Amino acid sequence: FLPVFERRYSDLTFTNLTLKALVSQSDELIPKFIQAMDGEKDPRNLLIAFKIFKLMTRVLDISKYIEDLFELLWCYFPITFKPPPGDPYAITSEELKQHLRECIAATPYFAKFAMPSLQEKLENPSDVVKQKEAIATITVCAPVYGAHALLPGIAEILSFLSTQIFYAKDNSMQSLALSAIHVITATLATGISIAAISDPIQRSLDPLIDECIVAMKQPEHKNARSAIALLRSAASASDPACTSIVERAVPSLLSLYRNAYNDSERIAVLELIIEIMEASRTLYGSMDGQKVDRDFMTPLLSFKEPLLDLYSNAAESTIDLLQYKGCHGLYVMVASRHFLNEV
Repeated sequence: FLPVFERRYSDLTFTNLTLKALVSQSDELIPKFIQAMDGEKDPRNLLIAFKIFKLMTRVLDISKYIEDLFELLWCYFPITFKPPPGDPYAITSEELKQHLRECIAATPYFAKFAMPSLQEKLENPSDVVKQKEAIATITVCAPVYGAHALLPGIAEILSFLSTQIFYAKDNSMQSLALSAIHVITATLATGISIAAISDPIQRSLDPLIDECIVAMKQPEHKNARSAIALLRSAASASDPACTSIVERAVPSLLSLYRNAYNDSERIAVLELIIEIMEASRTLYGSMDGQKVDRDFMTPLLSFKEPLLDLYSNAAESTIDLLQYKGCHGLYVMVASRHFLNEV
């Protein structure tokens, strides 16, 4: 059934008449598909099944089968597969994982089942493999499910991701967490217009910003680098996030620079501020002609004069590294769209 279904429908260009005919067959096709896929273990058939699954969510009426379809998928999560030596089909574990993630993210109808289940995987400290796959899946699902699906458990999700950024033992976990922070923050920005939700970005990010500001009080410490990586990832995701981060973190960093005990500490602070300026440049545009939304201007404009003074003075230093960081900061300002228009 699975190969026949794929050959028949996968490359079809759907006209209105074809769509109407397919939708009318939903109650016949979906139960047959569930029966055919249930218990399937052959990776070749699973790839076909996952492709059909995504197609079905686009062209069939799955509304009566949401829970059944989700449970059909969830029994494979997280999928594991070790290709046999000389496998002629060249199917990889990552290929299967990616298709499964895309199936779980295929429709927002799955959110009410998927989000609690994914959070449960995050809470299992003894299984890092499941945690990593849960993070990767949440990252794919977030834009599809939307802010309203994330908000009920957002505090726990962000707290977990923050812990991985600060304390993960391997770089791959930290990279996954940073990517998830970026995507989730961008998705939360869409929740601002949802009724009865008051500033979801600020409410969600405030605890993380507090944690990062504390960590950056020791700018030469490893935790300060983790903190600024987190802030850069979030700030580059949306205007509300960037505004919240800049308004709270930049004054703290400027004060930290003024009260620094030595040049190495000043250099470290300059590096931290540059990371925030780079996040702003990513979000609001560079002087390379790329199109940006002109309705938004970087919140760093409020700190233009102190930042110019800070990096100009550093650029005139006799300390080579301090001078380099000063020049680097000035370059980022010049390269940032509209930042130095009216000095």
